Amino acid sequence: MPELEPFAFAAIITGLFLGGVLKGATGAGLPIIALPVIASVTDIRFAVVLLAAPNFFSNAWQIAQYRKFAPDLSLYRNYALSGTIGAAIGTVFLAYLPLSVLSIIAVFIVWLYLLLRITKPDYRLPLETAQKWVIPVGLFGGSLQGAIGLSSPVSITFMHAIRLGREPFIFTMSVFFAVLSILQVPTQILLGLSSLKFAAISNLSLFPIIIGLYAGNQLGKKMNPRTFDLTIMGLLTAVSIKMIVDIFSA
Repeated sequence: MPELEPFAFAAIITGLFLGGVLKGATGAGLPIIALPVIASVTDIRFAVVLLAAPNFFSNAWQIAQYRKFAPDLSLYRNYALSGTIGAAIGTVFLAYLPLSVLSIIAVFIVWLYLLLRITKPDYRLPLETAQKWVIPVGLFGGSLQGAIGLSSPVSITFMHAIRLGREPFIFTMSVFFAVLSILQVPTQILLGLSSLKFAAISNLSLFPIIIGLYAGNQLGKKMNPRTFDLTIMGLLTAVSIKMIVDIFSA
């Protein structure tokens, strides 16, 4: 764990809070804000490891909050389980491999989806088709989560295309991220990227996240479906741009 200057510590707290706000409003987005902020004052591996444990508890909170909006059981169950396997694979990538290829593929998927939404704004991925693709998409999304701490380019893109609605979307994504974290943390410890002590200490990050979650949840309740839809698309655009910048600045 690196020694943090007061400015770096304040930046991390701010990133965690703003990430919590976005997650509370949309059901996703904590790492999208928090990860680059933390990485900018430490490094990417530290950021991914720091967020793994609090990710579980923040998503568990949203699972409990939105459990009555659970969609078809097999959809989110298969998504979460395949994502968990992917997260273990991705954590190995985090420890040993360059990550640019994964990032390029993820950006391509996001841009392809956004182009489809712009040219066909009423497009909806049929649930039957989603059921066929949920396992491979979960594997790839989980791999991204384990490797770079951001599965959003794949996981959010896929679920957003189904058009579940805000509450079922939040529940499904929370199950996905929570189950990923269950395997991600011990895999990080096994590979020497973390420790039980650090995983416990990292849960102090929950305090600014929880405050942000509450604020974001209140904000999200006031969103109409169109605003929510545009927010998710904007989120995906921002993530893809960030990943491109990271690739070329590496």
